[in-house]
Amino acid sequence: MAGPACSLLLAGIFYGIAYICNGWNVYLFALTSYLSYVNLILAIFNMIPGFPLDGGRVLRAVIWLTTGNYLRATKIATTAGSVISIAMIASGILIFFIWGYFDGLWLIFIGFFLNSAARTTYQQTILREKH
Repeated sequence: MAGPACSLLLAGIFYGIAYICNGWNVYLFALTSYLSYVNLILAIFNMIPGFPLDGGRVLRAVIWLTTGNYLRATKIATTAGSVISIAMIASGILIFFIWGYFDGLWLIFIGFFLNSAARTTYQQTILREKH
């Protein structure tokens, strides 16, 4: 939770600076407004409940707390991460090939990265639990 909390804090700080600079310095206002927006989006993105994002780690912790089974909690969180990554890949394909926006490529790449990281994390957890 430290990463998203820090991003939210930075978003608030930059928003405050932008608020103060509004009408006074257009360049500083534009820069701090953008930094506020980027940090807010980063905090929201990191809290998506798909492992290995922070939201997935929170999901695993809650499941582990309620079930008492670390391996099962990791399996559920990594499965959620895989589902979310597949949704990102599908959305990226739709955006890129149907609507023709190159932004879809980012979703495709992020989706593949999350899918790979989720599968790798679960495999590492299984190996660690066996020893």
